[in-house]
Amino acid sequence: MAAPDAPCERESKAASGSVAGRKQPGISDTTRRRPRVATSRDFADVPKAIAITANEAHLALGARAVRASVAMARAAVEATAKDHGVKNGTLEAKIDKLAAGGHISEAMRLAAHEIRFAGNEAVHADPIDEVISFGDAREIVSLMDTVLERVYQEPAQVARIRASRQERKKRKAEQGTADTASSRNGLHSQP
Repeated sequence: MAAPDAPCERESKAASGSVAGRKQPGISDTTRRRPRVATSRDFADVPKAIAITANEAHLALGARAVRASVAMARAAVEATAKDHGVKNGTLEAKIDKLAAGGHISEAMRLAAHEIRFAGNEAVHADPIDEVISFGDAREIVSLMDTVLERVYQEPAQVARIRASRQERKKRKAEQGTADTASSRNGLHSQP
């Protein structure tokens, strides 16, 4: 899939920036664009509902729907808190409780608050006077990715590696037990 900065096709001047022949404020013929391909991301170790929400943030970003991408990133952070049993209070309180519970580090707490601030701005601010840039939206979605990586994907990866190591250790112990039993029973041939 194309990266969020992939070139876009320009809309025709007739379609760009107008509704029924009227110009829309803040939209020019040269800045309105359509993405060629929206981007998505796989969140294999993240609970399905949260992964879908996070993927929607990426799809919105790929479509250059900045406010939508930031709002979805905020929703993914809130869903993460709820998934960890932090269901009551404001999102600010939920993020702080995630950190207090050891689910996120101080750095991730600060990142989650920045996502919260941007998400609030995306849905409550004046969309004409307080515009979130594409670059800021990309950074917010990247912070969301990092939060999900730390909370879900890294622990799952560690668990897989640990399980693999323990399985190797178990096989080695079983092999050693089988070799010991074989030698006691005289099953090993002498050279």
